[in-house]
Amino acid sequence: MIPEGDKSTRVSIQLEKFANRQVFLLPRWLSYEVPPDQKDALVKRYRELFREVTALLRSHGIPLVVIFILSAHKVASSAPSEMEPIIRALTTETGTPYLDLTAAVQAEQDAPERLYLLQRRNGVLTGNPHMSREDHVVVARALVDWLIANDFVPP
Repeated sequence: MIPEGDKSTRVSIQLEKFANRQVFLLPRWLSYEVPPDQKDALVKRYRELFREVTALLRSHGIPLVVIFILSAHKVASSAPSEMEPIIRALTTETGTPYLDLTAAVQAEQDAPERLYLLQRRNGVLTGNPHMSREDHVVVARALVDWLIANDFVPP
């Protein structure tokens, strides 16, 4: 558990143990529309928290990997993610192993409908934007291949 300290701003960061590494599950708040006047402040705060978490984990000898999974609506769109370059820069800056699953998910045929709990009605995606069982399989395969290729787990 991450100690809260004396910070006035509290942000919940979920960590999961996997193969003796912590997996940082990234916040989804920038997957949705954020008022333009708030975006810079949110990105700045995210950068601060990311640096703080990586430093805290490193100071306790806890390894970390970061995995980026594109939101359902970004998979359906040709627009690039706004968060991915920010996250990539932070992982590079902090020396944190990083896996971007965008290509693995976008390579799948009919990805928004098959890999998320969405249906296309009259050209519009509706339903639940959470990952389907099939998307979990796509993500798991890419993750296992990456973990083995980077010697995080034995083959």
